[in-house]
Amino acid sequence: MKYGIDVSYAQEDFDFNQAVSNGKSFAVVKIGEHDYMDDLFAANINGALDAGMDVGVYYVPRSLDIESMKADAQYFADLIKQNISAELKCGIWL
Repeated sequence: MKYGIDVSYAQEDFDFNQAVSNGKSFAVVKIGEHDYMDDLFAANINGALDAGMDVGVYYVPRSLDIESMKADAQYFADLIKQNISAELKCGIWL
């Protein structure tokens, strides 16, 4: 069984190397929510990759109807295209 972590702006200065030492092999990193990018996304995904972890990303929509859900999904897709070049071995979570 593999163990991992979920990180976002709430884990400022997270020590990914320590997480690997503690047996964590992957990180699912928050890329954003509704209409903003997570402030620590770049630091968190780069920290996880630098520590040798597999990564995935997640996004938190705040949609109340179909049209706003479409807009959230498009924003999420744009964030991924503009900010990720690494392979997302742990998936994309919406």
